[in-house]
Amino acid sequence: WQRSLLPVVSSIGSISGLLAAGPLSDWRGRKTVLVLGLTVITVINASVAALPPQSVAPEVLLVLRFLYGFGKDMQKPAGFILAVESCSINVRPRIVFGIQMVNALGYFFEALFTLTIMPHFGEA
Repeated sequence: WQRSLLPVVSSIGSISGLLAAGPLSDWRGRKTVLVLGLTVITVINASVAALPPQSVAPEVLLVLRFLYGFGKDMQKPAGFILAVESCSINVRPRIVFGIQMVNALGYFFEALFTLTIMPHFGEA
């Protein structure tokens, strides 16, 4: 049952990061939020990589997954808006469309990969 909590806790962290990103960007600036989110992701990934999998308590893993989701989705809107604002007004609609299209294609290929390749590596 603890393994099924990991995606839930990660999603809660993502929602929290998204909700925190707006006010924090208004208060401290988008670049600061982008750097903060990327720093959180880097520290969490380094922490997980440094710990042997068998020695990590489930509670610690849940906290790390929450923080990873928080940092991951805290930096997304800031990076997106900074990228769009750096373009001229004439090009912005095409840039927004392109970024959203790449996101949609990424989700499509992720689902395709999961359906075709992952069942061969699943649990016995």
